Amino acid sequence: MNTASRKIILVGTLPPPVNGQSMAFKIIVDWLQETNTQVKIVNIANRNILGENRFNYLNRIVDYALVAFQLIVYCLYGKSIVYIQTSQSKMGFLRDKLIVSISKFFGAKVIGHLHGGNYNQFYEEQSTVYKKAIKKFLLDFDKTIVLSANLKPMFDFQPLMRHRIITVPNGVGEINPKMMSKSIAQYGKDNPLKLLYLSNLIESKGYLVFLDALKTLKEAGVFFEANFCGLFRAENDQSSYESPEHAEADFYNRINSYQLNGCVHYLGLVRGQAKDELLANAHFFVLPTAYTNEGQPLSIIEAMSFGCVVISTNYRAIPEMIQSGTDGLLINYPNANDIVKHIQQCVDAPAQYEYLSKNAIKSFNEKFTGSVHCKKIAAILKVNAYI
Repeated sequence: MNTASRKIILVGTLPPPVNGQSMAFKIIVDWLQETNTQVKIVNIANRNILGENRFNYLNRIVDYALVAFQLIVYCLYGKSIVYIQTSQSKMGFLRDKLIVSISKFFGAKVIGHLHGGNYNQFYEEQSTVYKKAIKKFLLDFDKTIVLSANLKPMFDFQPLMRHRIITVPNGVGEINPKMMSKSIAQYGKDNPLKLLYLSNLIESKGYLVFLDALKTLKEAGVFFEANFCGLFRAENDQSSYESPEHAEADFYNRINSYQLNGCVHYLGLVRGQAKDELLANAHFFVLPTAYTNEGQPLSIIEAMSFGCVVISTNYRAIPEMIQSGTDGLLINYPNANDIVKHIQQCVDAPAQYEYLSKNAIKSFNEKFTGSVHCKKIAAILKVNAYI
């Protein structure tokens, strides 16, 4: 890609921490570098220079100062195009405003990319002064990328940016021509269903709803093994737990009280080959999310690439990823009984399960590979680099 007119500066969070946003940024960075595109990287992940969990605000000030210095150095010589992962939090807004202001001061074009789906709620929660600042700030972006058409209305409070919004679905991994649809035709006591939850364990992401569904499945005599993978988090949109440790203790207490010992396992954070093996062996991937900051979960795309039948919610960008009854299954709300119903229907109709699995792989190959996603991002950068 010839970008001689403007150098590309990528601003975002690289793992750690491991989450959807950091992995999405890493995918773009890796793909552009592998295709020999000359890019500069500004990693805005918290460095905690002054010590983990100490002096949090001072840590952030130091982080922002380092980010600003690095960005200024990159912008000093020649024209630039700055691609930035945008946030939907108050502190994130202040950081983004600093980055965008520096970029504009040096005459850069700015492309924002929002991986969440909650910007309108973030806006509504702010004071009148902040609302005015946010509306003005959004007009500094030459283009803003969102994950699906369903998410465009979250910017309706600033109608002047409607023509600047571009839709690019998430993507991860590549086509595996050897990947075949899965089957549960041999299901039984010696061949139990393999069920998987793979995301951070945040209450509003529905892991407890899934656990309730497992309790009902066991009581109904369904044979299964279920793995929960991710880190426990105590997020702002939940109020049940004081800390991740409190959430983890309650999780194990529920496993004991539901008599799920031996068939439910918590594996913590899994990555690389270990994650691939879990996805390859899983029949169902369950994510009954209503998470405030949810957009278009990468974990769902990963599950589809392995032919898992996904059970998730009709929420945010997810209905544009999954056609319920064709390449996955959706429930309207995080409801344990609906999860149970879908799994039991598939057990009763193995051919339907195989149909869903086959179409999940097909949908992934056509719409959600990492190269399809990155080519669309690169095309946006290329077009705007010559304007």
